Amino acid sequence: MGEFHALRHWVLGTNSSKHQEPHITLSHPRNPRAPGNNPSNSAALPIGLTITFTSVCLICQEGSSPWQILEQYTLTGTKHSDA
Repeated sequence: MGEFHALRHWVLGTNSSKHQEPHITLSHPRNPRAPGNNPSNSAALPIGLTITFTSVCLICQEGSSPWQILEQYTLTGTKHSDA
């Protein structure tokens, strides 16, 4: 989790007072439901799923307007081992 907070600090340039847990939003309440987008589909995902991101974007959204990408950062492929 420390890496997540370090990434947030690197992108945002500050320690945000709003504490965030690492997460991925698969569906958002403001977005229309896509065909097949239901909780039972996530049950088929393997336990311990690993996803590697190659970039991260700083976005802004005002009201219900589409997200605006403000900046995009390329991440290194450095792998850290827990061993």
